[in-house]
Amino acid sequence: MEYPITCKDCGACCLEMSFPPGYSSVLKDIENGTTGLDRIWQDEDDIERVKSLPPWAFDELKDYLKEYNEGGNEEHECCWLNKNTMECDYFDHRPRICRDLQIASEPCMRWRQLYQIGGNN
Repeated sequence: MEYPITCKDCGACCLEMSFPPGYSSVLKDIENGTTGLDRIWQDEDDIERVKSLPPWAFDELKDYLKEYNEGGNEEHECCWLNKNTMECDYFDHRPRICRDLQIASEPCMRWRQLYQIGGNN
């Protein structure tokens, strides 16, 4: 019996990101008082999502970025990936690129294959 592919217990797409994609630029823009809308991959929705983060999540991103920029963090999974559940801790605040990735799409299935995560979770 085949089961539908879901994100539950997967996290494959988050294993090479270190940081929610694009959000390091959004944080820098917020701190500098710029919009960042001149970047073709960034949109107002991502900026608003970062601004609407709970304070502890916003601080967590800032702290992680500071550590990363100082060389304290190596490339690894996204800092929002919960290693116990293999799901995003701040799913409702994830960037557009994460929201746009379709379950069972070609990139999704490549990541699953690369990390040997079953297609039927």
